[in-house]
Amino acid sequence: INFKYWGGAKCSAPIFVYLGAESPIDDSPQGVGFLTDNAASFNALLVYIEHRYYGKSVPFGSREEAFKNASTIGYFNSAQAIADYAEVIIHVKKKLHAKKSPVIVIGGSYGGRRGVWGDHDDGK
Repeated sequence: INFKYWGGAKCSAPIFVYLGAESPIDDSPQGVGFLTDNAASFNALLVYIEHRYYGKSVPFGSREEAFKNASTIGYFNSAQAIADYAEVIIHVKKKLHAKKSPVIVIGGSYGGRRGVWGDHDDGK
């Protein structure tokens, strides 16, 4: 989470969320140009959410360990990723008292597509 440009919840400043895809989000996610290029203009909070099983977001110990077991590999799917993203966004908005802050999700490739799927999932 990058608070550098955020105008705060009191003014309903937006939250830009980058949805990670089929690769890790590296140690310098500010490389996602659209977000950082526009965050100051919109007074936006920047949130980067890594896809489960990529990068540092590995449940059950390690990716290799998780892939050995059918009950743990079952969480490695698009529906679960969308649910994970929704939970993170809900948590961030609640923690920051940002109920009225609009959320704009951004991603490329698979991450961008999941943003659209999430929008049409069940209205949450």
